[in-house]
Amino acid sequence: MGNILQINYAICFVPVLAIALDMLVGDPPNRWHPVAWLGSIIFAFKRIIPKQGRLVPLISGIAFSLLGSMVIGSIVFLIMKLIHQLPFLYL
Repeated sequence: MGNILQINYAICFVPVLAIALDMLVGDPPNRWHPVAWLGSIIFAFKRIIPKQGRLVPLISGIAFSLLGSMVIGSIVFLIMKLIHQLPFLYL
């Protein structure tokens, strides 16, 4: 029973902490913002993607989406693995 209460506490605490941190600090500048990085990568990709026909851009877009998902998923996996190795960050 105590384990369930810890999980519920964490679920309630994390959004409150995130909102407080956002109100206190705000968004980081674009240089340090992951969404801005993704936008820059998409812009660069749009410049080099072949534009002939309909099939080549479609396949290129699908490949970019899959590759991007794998990269982000790998980064999240590594961060979670690191968090689980640090006893003070483990939830």
